Amino acid sequence: MADAWQPAPTPGEGGPSGLHAPLTNLPGDCDAEDVKCQPRLLSFVHRLSKLDEYMFFQDDDRLQTLEDYTDICPVIMTFELIRMKAIAGLYTNNRLSMEADFELMCANALLYNKPETEVATAAERLRQDGRKLFENTAE
Repeated sequence: MADAWQPAPTPGEGGPSGLHAPLTNLPGDCDAEDVKCQPRLLSFVHRLSKLDEYMFFQDDDRLQTLEDYTDICPVIMTFELIRMKAIAGLYTNNRLSMEADFELMCANALLYNKPETEVATAAERLRQDGRKLFENTAE
């Protein structure tokens, strides 16, 4: 299921757009590049990032200090990067791209950290809670 975790392009990378199903109620039927839409999209990212109660996944500052991190997890993903991609309009009406980046972020934490660690436990909880938020928003 590696295809499910392919991230949307990061700011400045380019890449194909519109390959996945459109966003549903995330934040509605608007285009992410629409200035009126951005606050609602960013509000969703904010709600999603609030699920990270220990603030492990907010930015990559800590990850930059881990010399072997990119050897194990070649594509870094954090809430900061998800937020930047939303602002840049890279989730153009595309819920699955954002959800794939969220899944990648959790998968990276589970891959890099041993199962019994605090970070891995937090990643699993975040993944479960985040999936519920995506499911509830898509309805």
